[in-house]
Amino acid sequence: MKIWIDNTGLQSAAQCLDGWADQKYDYDIHGLLQLATLIIYGNNITLNGFEDTKIANRSKEVIEKLRDIGISEDILSISQINEAEYALACKTAAKLAAQNLGSTFNPTENHLIGCGPPEVPRGHKERQISSINLALEPHDSNSYEISEISALRHKAIGAVEYMIATTQELRQAINKVVVSYPGWSDTQSYQLSVYLRYYLNECLGEQNFSKYAPSIARAGLISRSNQYILDALGKTVDDVVKELRGETLGIPSTLAALLQRSKGEPHAILEVAREFRELSKPLRDSLQELYNKFPTDSPESHFEIRQNITELGRQLRRDVGIDRKTRFGDAIEVRFIIGIPVVSLSGKELLKWVKEKLESRRTAVLTELVRSSSFSEMSSDTYKHLRKLSTIKHHQKWST
Repeated sequence: MKIWIDNTGLQSAAQCLDGWADQKYDYDIHGLLQLATLIIYGNNITLNGFEDTKIANRSKEVIEKLRDIGISEDILSISQINEAEYALACKTAAKLAAQNLGSTFNPTENHLIGCGPPEVPRGHKERQISSINLALEPHDSNSYEISEISALRHKAIGAVEYMIATTQELRQAINKVVVSYPGWSDTQSYQLSVYLRYYLNECLGEQNFSKYAPSIARAGLISRSNQYILDALGKTVDDVVKELRGETLGIPSTLAALLQRSKGEPHAILEVAREFRELSKPLRDSLQELYNKFPTDSPESHFEIRQNITELGRQLRRDVGIDRKTRFGDAIEVRFIIGIPVVSLSGKELLKWVKEKLESRRTAVLTELVRSSSFSEMSSDTYKHLRKLSTIKHHQKWST
C-alpha cells in the first residue's frame, strides 16, 4: 500500500534519532514507532516536497540519514510537487473541509494539537492564525485576490491562506463555526489551521495514489478512517497474541515486537522494521490490491476489507499453531481395488493445502510479529529506555 506522510511525522521521528525528542509529551516517540510500522506495511512512503526551504532541507537531511540504515528510496522518498499540483490539492481540500467543518471540527479539542516540524520558520504559527482571520473579512474584500496570487509563493506555509482565499464555501463554513463558539481565540484559529492541513495532506496523498497516514501529533484532532486497513490488520494480530498469552499484551503487538527486538534503541527500531519488511512483500502487495479495489472509505468497503483481513487471521492462527494446518498427506487417499491398494489425490484437499501455502506467504511477517511479541514481558522497561535515549540531549543540556 502506498502511504503519504507529512513532514511533521518524519521530522518528529528524527528528533528521537538525534536525542532531542519532546520531554513533556511522547509525540516524537510515537512518531518514530509509527514510521517503523509504516515501513513494515507500506509499499512506498512519500512526503510533500513543496515546502519552505528550511523544512524541506531538514527532511532531506533526515532521509539521507535513514539511507545509512537501509531505508532506501523505494521505501521512503520526497514527491517533488509543482505549484499547479499543490494549488489543485488546496482547492479540493478546501471544498471537502467546507462540507465537513460544521460536523467534525470541535473548538474545545485544542489540547489534541501536537507539534509542527521542529524546523518551522519563525512566525509560522502567527501566520496560520492570521490565515484563519482572513475568512472573517467582508465578502468583497480585495485581500482574497491578493492572497490567491501571493500565498503559494511561500509554498506549504501559505497553504491555509490559499485555501481560504480561493474557496468561498470554506470562508462561509469558518464564519459559522466562529460565530457559534463565543470563546473563539487564537488557540482555536491555530487548531483550525491544523485541521485544514489534515484535509490538504489527504488530497495530496490521493493525487499521488497514496493513503494519508497523519502524524501522531495531528491524528487525534480529527476522527477519520484513513488507516482502516492497517487498524484492522493490527487488531487481528493483537487478537492472536491475546489468545496465545491468555491475556492482552497492553500495547499493539507490532510495537511490542519492535521494542523487543530493538532493545529500545531508536536507530534499531527502524533497522528492525527494515528486517520485518523483508518478510512483508506478499502482504504489502495484497494490501495494495485492497486499496486499489476500495480507494474510498465506506461501510461497503470496510465490510470487504474486513472479510479479507479475517481470512488472513484464520491463516495466522494456523501458522502459530492455534488451529490445525492442512497437510499434504491429507490429500492422499488410499483405496483398495480387488485387494490392491491404489493411491490417489483428493483434488479438494490438495487445493486447500496449496491455498494455505500461498496464504502463509502473506502472513509470514505477521507470524514473525506474533512470535516476537506474544511472550514479551519487557515492553514497559524497553519503552522507558527508548524514551531515555530519545530525549538524552535534553538531559545532557541541563546537566552541563
